[in-house]
Amino acid sequence: MKKWFISLLILVGSVPLTAKIWHVDSNPGNSADFKTVQAAHDAATAGDTLYIMGSGVPYGNLVMTKRLNLFGPGYFLAENPETQANISEARIGTLDLNPGSEGTLITGLYFHSPTSIIRSQIIINASNIVFKRNRVYGMTSNSASIYITDTTGNVFILQNYIVNDQNASNVHAIWLQGQNTNVEIRNNFILVLDNGTTGAINCPATSSATVSNNIMRGYLYINYCVVTNNILLAGFYTGANNLITNNLCNYNQFPAGSNLQSVGMNSSLFVASGGSDAWYRIKDGSVGDNFGTDGTDAGPYGGWDPYVTSGIPSLPSIYYLEAPASGSATNGLPVRIKAKSNR
Repeated sequence: MKKWFISLLILVGSVPLTAKIWHVDSNPGNSADFKTVQAAHDAATAGDTLYIMGSGVPYGNLVMTKRLNLFGPGYFLAENPETQANISEARIGTLDLNPGSEGTLITGLYFHSPTSIIRSQIIINASNIVFKRNRVYGMTSNSASIYITDTTGNVFILQNYIVNDQNASNVHAIWLQGQNTNVEIRNNFILVLDNGTTGAINCPATSSATVSNNIMRGYLYINYCVVTNNILLAGFYTGANNLITNNLCNYNQFPAGSNLQSVGMNSSLFVASGGSDAWYRIKDGSVGDNFGTDGTDAGPYGGWDPYVTSGIPSLPSIYYLEAPASGSATNGLPVRIKAKSNR
């Protein structure tokens, strides 16, 4: 009972009064509403919220046909300070956002299949989607970590840590299929295993996107995009009809002028300490410091809505907990906690 109460505190937040909150927890011995995320989705009504607890037991795959809000605890929770008292991630396998799921918000979750799969890790087949502060680790063949289907628009890929760990020419971290409009790819880590053949982003000439304040590694196949304030750790660029300004690259991938070429991607640019994501904060006084078009840092920690370390959702979180295994009628159950709000 104590464990469930603590988990509930960690993921407390505000939702519309007409919506229902469902709790999903695969940890043994709890009284949550559901143990799998698909069962929770199927029982929910459009507009409901799912709070998905950190657990060592994965939640399975998810196919969505309803507008829901999904909140997890974040990721890299053991690597960075003051994240969550429970440092387990909430892991989901594949995700399909199908028609009917328009208006969905997904945040604080970890998407990963333990073995290589011949499909995309996440398929966005609905418009008006906000995918924010998630970790995606794809091992996909002939596909992508995030795949945006034909004619899908108003898709916002924000403040995520996205990886594709396959080494192949037809693999991408983010892949726009065609006729996609108003796609924003901002303040993310977008990384692939092989920066010479594997695509970080593929945006064909039939689509368009805003690509800003990202850290990227891999091949960029992009057309009709606004490309600003990014950091390209390694890789190549090919494309046409792009607006490319105020980016940093390790060689000469982006044209000279407002972009900086041959930048050392090391401790001269980054703070080079902390977790997998915190390591890449821009060092004060470096070439990336306040280099963006808006006067903020280049990369994910700059811009008007910066990356949040460990993908902590915009909910209060308990990051320290001290409690005995049991209480007494005399002394009750003394508990010490440290909590904070998160933007």
